[in-house]
Amino acid sequence: MPSQLPIPNGNGPAWALFLDVDGTLLNLAEHPDAVTVPEGLASLLNRLKTSLHGALALISGRSLASLDTLLGDAGLDGAGCHGAELRISGKKHVAAVSDDILPFVANRLTAMADAIPLTMVELKPHTIAFHYRPPILDSVAARRVALEAIGGEEKRLRLLDGKQVVEILPCDVGKGVAIATFLRNAPYHGRLPVFVGDDVTDEEGFDEVNNRGGISIRVGKTGPSKAVYHAASVAVVLSWLAGPVCNSLGCNSARGAP
Repeated sequence: MPSQLPIPNGNGPAWALFLDVDGTLLNLAEHPDAVTVPEGLASLLNRLKTSLHGALALISGRSLASLDTLLGDAGLDGAGCHGAELRISGKKHVAAVSDDILPFVANRLTAMADAIPLTMVELKPHTIAFHYRPPILDSVAARRVALEAIGGEEKRLRLLDGKQVVEILPCDVGKGVAIATFLRNAPYHGRLPVFVGDDVTDEEGFDEVNNRGGISIRVGKTGPSKAVYHAASVAVVLSWLAGPVCNSLGCNSARGAP
């Protein structure tokens, strides 16, 4: 992978910009509620959105409600819960195909996790996150626990590995599917997709963007990835958005930038 972010050369206005949140726009924290939002981030995102004529969306494992809480209800488009809920041009769409079984799976997983130190079960509106910490559990053992908790519902639910987390989500949703849905709708349709993410959970998004000839960027320490480009840190991503990207779009990168 290249060692630097790509610098847009006049192509920024034709982009559809998709951004992961935790680990991409926000530094990771021990608990999802403990993240710190950089001052001016919501303003920067809104200026980018305006300059892109609305073609900016957050693509996150968090719920849309959680994203709105973090960013002060900025009114941004987004895919929450890995795409189980979408907001496109302000209109919300929900793929609640497995909501009826999630509480039962979460209860089973919680009962198992109670005996395992440094684990946490996070029941979201349409998905479940099983957080763990090595060396108590490694990724293989954590996945085994989550699979047992699914309890035969593999036709409706799937597992997705992340950074010290196993996500349980409906089989027919994911970040790649979410990006494809955005690109079928205005104002994203016909634009060049650009996706920035940091985790294994973002690989499906990178794959979708690459298949469309777009720009895929992986953030932070990384091994093999489908992303074509690499950004060293959240700080590098924010500087890139506030500098080269804003400059190419003609938005004021100084005011409100992190």
